[in-house]
Amino acid sequence: IHMEFGTAGAPMGITAASRVGGLASITTPTNHGLIAGDVVTVAGAGGGFDGTFVISGTNGTNAFQYANPGADAAQGPFGTVRLAGYDEYFSVSKAILWAQPWAKTRPM
Repeated sequence: IHMEFGTAGAPMGITAASRVGGLASITTPTNHGLIAGDVVTVAGAGGGFDGTFVISGTNGTNAFQYANPGADAAQGPFGTVRLAGYDEYFSVSKAILWAQPWAKTRPM
């Protein structure tokens, strides 16, 4: 997981959101740690920016882009972004870890 969020998987605030030519750009207040191919959920930004998207690229450490058809627009600062499926990933990873023979004596 590539997130630099204070608590891994926790939502991070959005300082700006814009859409130009069907490409949305989201700016965060600190390093988001995302890379192309990561899947994020944007919530509370409004203006058609909300949903779950695959990151198509980054612009520095505080901005990322994803395909987002619609009229050119600008929003913010409001809303959050988080790595989609983080809780599910953690749960599956934990289950796999504790399923290992050497881990059977360790408490969950």
